[in-house]
Amino acid sequence: MEIGLRRTRADLAVVRAAQWASTDRQAATIVAMAVQQRLVHPTAVLARWERTGYAHRRSVLDGVIADVCNGAQSLSELDFAALCRRRGLPEPSRQVLRSGTHGRVYLDVFWDKFNLHVEIQGAQHFQGTAGIDDALRFNDLALGNRAMRSFQIPVLGLRVCPDKFLDQVARAIHEQPRAGAAG
Repeated sequence: MEIGLRRTRADLAVVRAAQWASTDRQAATIVAMAVQQRLVHPTAVLARWERTGYAHRRSVLDGVIADVCNGAQSLSELDFAALCRRRGLPEPSRQVLRSGTHGRVYLDVFWDKFNLHVEIQGAQHFQGTAGIDDALRFNDLALGNRAMRSFQIPVLGLRVCPDKFLDQVARAIHEQPRAGAAG
């Protein structure tokens, strides 16, 4: 005799919900949100996905789950990763941890080889005092590493003029001396 409510493991629930989603973007959002909110560990989602048989969204979710397991934590970060791939840009690290005077700082996207940081600015970055907190955090990082370039890309900008922002990122990668190089 079973006692308690029936439940499903979080990793299985995420994979099922992504497959049942109405659209590919909704499926990507479900996976990203579950990991970003720390409801499930990315390696658990990946392990569950690898054991999943048929999936009508296999090609989409293969990429989404790989990106999320590599650190992308929002739909916008997933979109940015896909745009970079289409441009042939090198694969960046995601959610890179740095220390500042105000504590831990997570960088959305970072190319260590090029000392280049890109922050994808979602709506939450423009609410209340979040912009002030962001400015202090990133200014502190700049003071600690004067060679680092830091780009801010608003989600709206990523949606309406992605090529302009990707042109800037590509230019920074191709023109900037590599980290550790004399210059």
